[in-house]
Amino acid sequence: MKPKDDEKQRAIAQATFELVAQTGLSGLTLAEIARAAGVATSTLYVYYPSKDELISQLYQDAKTVTAARLMEGVEPGMPYRARVRRTWCNLLRHRLDQYAEVIFQEQYYNSPWFTEGNR
Repeated sequence: MKPKDDEKQRAIAQATFELVAQTGLSGLTLAEIARAAGVATSTLYVYYPSKDELISQLYQDAKTVTAARLMEGVEPGMPYRARVRRTWCNLLRHRLDQYAEVIFQEQYYNSPWFTEGNR
């Protein structure tokens, strides 16, 4: 089995985020994602066996990245106000820098894909 290409995986994720930001989750197709990512639809299935798996995995990945980004520069010994300020600034920066990813997370959160089991 051929190893997965990280660059293709990033392209698939970015294409998905951008398409969701433009059109929403409901009408999204794997063919559109593959076209936007510059890969064959069959290649997309190598990385994600279904649309549900793609959407769920990207949400989990985005959630992990967001949590890490919020805590950048926050140290255990920092005064409370400084921690809150740093976290808030990190949140704003993340929302501006990763706009499409943030829209994807919000769309996912308000969709049938979001359940208690994948919080």
